[in-house]
Amino acid sequence: MNPTAIFTERILPLKDKLLRVSFSIVRQVEEAEDIVQEVMLKIWSKRDEWANLDNCEAYCMTMTRNNSIDFLRRKKIQLQTLDSAQIVSSKEANPLEKVTDKETFLQIQEAMQALPEKQFLSIQLREVEGKSYNEIAELLSITIEQVKVNIHRARTSIRAQLTKQFNHGI
Repeated sequence: MNPTAIFTERILPLKDKLLRVSFSIVRQVEEAEDIVQEVMLKIWSKRDEWANLDNCEAYCMTMTRNNSIDFLRRKKIQLQTLDSAQIVSSKEANPLEKVTDKETFLQIQEAMQALPEKQFLSIQLREVEGKSYNEIAELLSITIEQVKVNIHRARTSIRAQLTKQFNHGI
């Protein structure tokens, strides 16, 4: 069977499923569509490796999940949006409070960036995007228990880093 026929019969029918996976991660239709298009191009470019695939659907789903997570990572996962929301919500605060809020946010952002990848993604998906433990476990392909451990460790690490920074500032 030629590569075009294989692609048409085995991979293109997965497009809607891949879109749902990507959308569940990035939460933006246009971005999810772009990610799936990139995945389709990557899969096509790796057509020489198709014979070695045991499960084409799992391969496509994993590639979509990874590309979606990479997209979020590149985009800094909407931390700038959170920053803007904090500044807008504190319009009535005096200038010193605004500066303090911004500094605190930047310190939290810096502490999060220093986390290991799984902890960062777990806390980001939970606290910023409001995902459930089940959703996070599914997206990251880990157990719910591991999600809870990652979030606990991330919070502990962020708390320790912020405490250290605040104590040095006194």
